[in-house]
Amino acid sequence: MFEIGKRYQFNMVSYDPTGPGGTQTFNAIISEVHLPLIKIQKMDGPEIINTQSSYFISAELSKYQ
Repeated sequence: MFEIGKRYQFNMVSYDPTGPGGTQTFNAIISEVHLPLIKIQKMDGPEIINTQSSYFISAELSKYQ
């Protein structure tokens, strides 16, 4: 499903405690896969995403490799 070292486009639910939420889209490189958890590298550092959580919408291979 996910390939280490590849860039993916993620679509996530965005939560704002002061107002309505929305969706967030960003590109990140996969560095580790231990499903349902994946570790990604973003510009502001690493992050772990649970692909079975309610805030995860989708991820697809990015056209920007």
